[in-house]
Amino acid sequence: MIAFATAFNYFFIVITNYGFHLSATHDVSINRNNRQKLSEIFSSVMLIKILFMIFSLIILFTFVFTIPKFSKDFDLLLVMFLTVAGNVFFPRWYLLGTEQVNVITLTSISGKLITIIPIFFYVKNTTDYLLAAVFLASSEIISGILALFLILYKNQIKSIIPGFLLLKNALKEGFHIFISQVAVTGVTGTNLFILGIFSEPKTIGCFALAEKIIKSAIGLIAPISDAIYPGAGLLFNKSRTDGLYFLKKVIKISGSIFFCGSCCLFFGAELIVFLIAGKSIYQTALLLKIMAFIPLTVFMDNIYGTQILLNIYKKKEFMNIIIISGIFSVICALVFIPFFHAYACACIFLISELLILLLMMFEVYRSKISPFTFRVISEN
Repeated sequence: MIAFATAFNYFFIVITNYGFHLSATHDVSINRNNRQKLSEIFSSVMLIKILFMIFSLIILFTFVFTIPKFSKDFDLLLVMFLTVAGNVFFPRWYLLGTEQVNVITLTSISGKLITIIPIFFYVKNTTDYLLAAVFLASSEIISGILALFLILYKNQIKSIIPGFLLLKNALKEGFHIFISQVAVTGVTGTNLFILGIFSEPKTIGCFALAEKIIKSAIGLIAPISDAIYPGAGLLFNKSRTDGLYFLKKVIKISGSIFFCGSCCLFFGAELIVFLIAGKSIYQTALLLKIMAFIPLTVFMDNIYGTQILLNIYKKKEFMNIIIISGIFSVICALVFIPFFHAYACACIFLISELLILLLMMFEVYRSKISPFTFRVISEN
């Protein structure tokens, strides 16, 4: 039940994030030495996120009072909504932009420790699931409060009431990234839904296991992206040449690691599945082989898309690429999944990511940057 409530509230997290995890991080990074500008960005983003949280809460209540299944689990859904509040009040985007990763680590660990200890004392059996949900969901709020306190204590920003123009600008900056994130979430859910309609539970289970392994590997990209994005933004703001030189070094190190990792997933698929599932599953191993190089592809997508296109203010082009790939993915899913089931789903996942990579490389080239040598062809 907690897993269902967490998945349901994830959509509210997407709404309240509104692309600020990238757009606001970039703005904070390039204005890190301007206290007035930082205060404007911080106040605008926090106010918008709070308003979106209230909007999300209204949607939650609407579902609860109109759909019986939701009203049955009202207490749990409301408690797990605390994770949305925690996401709103934890200024991770600001701390990443100012490269205060140590504060993120400190407050996150502190929040988890404060809430995990009571679980051992008060959660005794499965009937205490609601209490467990309260403790788990509260950790993000506690982390957020601690982070806000440290920011204000260090006097990094000053309290201001943002005007309409500041709010409008913040919404404009995050819009294209938000639409991209919604598109990715929607396409992933749609493809799995189509697979669920036309395939047997066993086939769905095999694909779900292979996909979980691949997404675990893809999850390793986020910390790297978070770490380099603010610095890359600062360098691109000074000179495209400096930013590209930095990313070229990142690719040599991290790209090599992801290439080796993808090779391990491909050649060691049977062993990996056996270690995780406790038995050999031929279909899952084959699906894992098909998707093995997706983590490497997504890493390169991130370099060309997030690190280059977003930092040279090609947000609309970035969004268009994601939408084109999403449309392609859904059409292919409707045509091929009814006949080839999980294998089609795996192939579509891989081909869609390759399409994103090719389109982003082409857009980088159109922006007068060589996608192969990472050199400026003609800097305006």
